[in-house]
Amino acid sequence: MITDHSRSTHKEQSMKTEKLPCELTDEETIQFGKKLLDSLNKQEEIAFQLESYKKANKRAMEAEAFNTSALRTIVSTRTEWRDIEVMERADFKRAVVDIYRGDTGALVRTRPLAESERQSPLFREQNTETVNGETKAEKTVGKRRGKNDEEQPAPG
Repeated sequence: MITDHSRSTHKEQSMKTEKLPCELTDEETIQFGKKLLDSLNKQEEIAFQLESYKKANKRAMEAEAFNTSALRTIVSTRTEWRDIEVMERADFKRAVVDIYRGDTGALVRTRPLAESERQSPLFREQNTETVNGETKAEKTVGKRRGKNDEEQPAPG
């Protein structure tokens, strides 16, 4: 017996869709051309807005980057630089100025006397007191003293 498979009545068919190229009509080409132009214009507008935004926020970004760097240093070193009152004491024998912290009294550093500071003052202040917001000081004549000499109050 010979069977003809070509005439078989049992065939399976299913419908699917696939993206396949299709040639456009002139009208469809014009419509897609308009959409392309709109898309290009919108892309250019967004790029312009982005550049404007970047320029406007560049300084803020730089400032925040500087702030971040400073905070990172403070946290990593566990040290913050603050304004602290310091006291300078001239040591004419050593020709230096010792700088002490006002809050703890600790020696911060020593620097050489500047040329303008090298001469000891003619009058030195002693016994300072504050009266009505003004500092009053008794002035003494600066002279070379021996071990047993005491400073004498300045005349007048």
